[in-house]
Amino acid sequence: MDSLRIKLPRSRVPDALCACVDRYAARREHRKGRLWNTAGMGRRAALKGGEQEKTIEGRVATEILAPRQLVWDLIKPAENAPLMEPTIARGFRAEGTPRGAGEIQVFIHTLGGKEQVVAVEIVDEIAAEYSITRLIGGGQNMPTTGYFLTDTSAGTRLEVRHRISFARHGGSYARHLISAYEESSRAMLQRVKVITEHRWDIQSPGLRAWNGEPDED
Repeated sequence: MDSLRIKLPRSRVPDALCACVDRYAARREHRKGRLWNTAGMGRRAALKGGEQEKTIEGRVATEILAPRQLVWDLIKPAENAPLMEPTIARGFRAEGTPRGAGEIQVFIHTLGGKEQVVAVEIVDEIAAEYSITRLIGGGQNMPTTGYFLTDTSAGTRLEVRHRISFARHGGSYARHLISAYEESSRAMLQRVKVITEHRWDIQSPGLRAWNGEPDED
């Protein structure tokens, strides 16, 4: 049965109903703003015997004395990956994939003198706010990774999160992996901090600390 909708002037609608509608609209907008906190993260899957996967998450962050857009312009393009990860010889966006959600980035690593190709899919993204990625064909215990940027009074806070799903007996190995990812992310964040602060201010504290120079009072 088709529903009949009658539009009334707001002045004819009871105040209590108006307030209820306004609260509902506000909750929807608030939820939209929070979606990036969980998009693509923590998905559960059914295992044999009805067992559910569990998840473990690690996160590291740094404060950068540079605008958020400048930080984003460094970490977003695949072509900039060699600046942040010494083992990456080249990075590029796969031809034919969109920019943002659905984009596939390809990286050529050189490990022990041998090349290894890794592909990453961006599963969700809002430019200059966050990007959530997954490793393509990574198999079990591969993390979902999120990069989150927020403004601070001095510049930008960049946070990297890793979340791994594992079966009941895989917790110990998953925690080991999370620790390794956190250590790698700390090194990456330090490079991002140095590069962006140097671009923004050649005399930045981050660059002086990298060079072993004392802070200026």
